Amino acid sequence: MQVAYTQEEMVGITELSRGLNSFVEKVKNKTIEKLAIMKNNKPEAIVVPTDEYERMKQALDYQEHLEISQIVEERLTPDAKFISEDELITRLREAKIDV
Repeated sequence: MQVAYTQEEMVGITELSRGLNSFVEKVKNKTIEKLAIMKNNKPEAIVVPTDEYERMKQALDYQEHLEISQIVEERLTPDAKFISEDELITRLREAKIDV
């Protein structure tokens, strides 16, 4: 999925360094949804309000817990096959869960 940015939501690194405070205020006050910091015409980093970041982090943590729960459920069924530690680690990595 590629995110779209409005002209207001993009800033070059040099311009950002000259007006950091005003850009942070725009994000903080939700004048803009996000701020893409551009380098060589490509977004290098995104600035989002703290509450939005925390919401995204909670969503990712919740997804990780669901994936772990699914693995546990698979292992608890009576007809479950044995999963080696290596296979479990592989599955967790495929699900992008830090091990």
